[in-house]
Amino acid sequence: MYHMILTSAELQWPRDRTTTKPLVVKEVNSEDLKLLFNTKEVTSKVFPSGRLLNTYMPYRLLDVNIPYIICERGGAFVSFDNPDANQSHVADISTNQSEVDAPTNILNQAITASSVCDVAMVTFYYCYPTPIGFLYYLDPYAKKGLSPTHFRAHFRKNLETLQRHFPNQDGKLTVTHDTNVSADDILACLKDHGIVDQMKGQERSQILYERDRALFGFPVEQ
Repeated sequence: MYHMILTSAELQWPRDRTTTKPLVVKEVNSEDLKLLFNTKEVTSKVFPSGRLLNTYMPYRLLDVNIPYIICERGGAFVSFDNPDANQSHVADISTNQSEVDAPTNILNQAITASSVCDVAMVTFYYCYPTPIGFLYYLDPYAKKGLSPTHFRAHFRKNLETLQRHFPNQDGKLTVTHDTNVSADDILACLKDHGIVDQMKGQERSQILYERDRALFGFPVEQ
């Protein structure tokens, strides 16, 4: 968990120097997330504990929890396993065209029952204003061993979202991640964007999820 000071005037936007097709990061709606939550092939790899953390609040992967995640100041983004699969799920975009150039209707296409199986990373965000600046919470989840390119693409998309909600404002960014997302990759990405100052006195926490006691032979009240 990292609590970072984000100064709008010091933000940097590094160019993507990769030679492969750019990753398209797609914002999902409630129906997309419902499909994802109910696809065990994906959730077993991206959410192996069967839960996610969003703004310090743990949620089981249940449809009834989606309105708390996809809301006025909260949402989610997905990317897919590889550039070729990524492109085919949203558009036929050439190598010299970024996702920003893609038609809006293409990026707004719903995820299908076949394409959802290729989801490799999901990031959740929630943000709100305070008297001393905005607070933006970012919670990434991914399949194990995923390229850092995915987090970088997601982070850029989240920065664009942050700037849309709080243009030219300063605030705090909190990143909470699971073990499938490398802390080194996160810190390197933040540094490349000019975000290097951590809040003083912040806690360093490890979040433990509850386990099914019956699986470990403990008595369970009926």
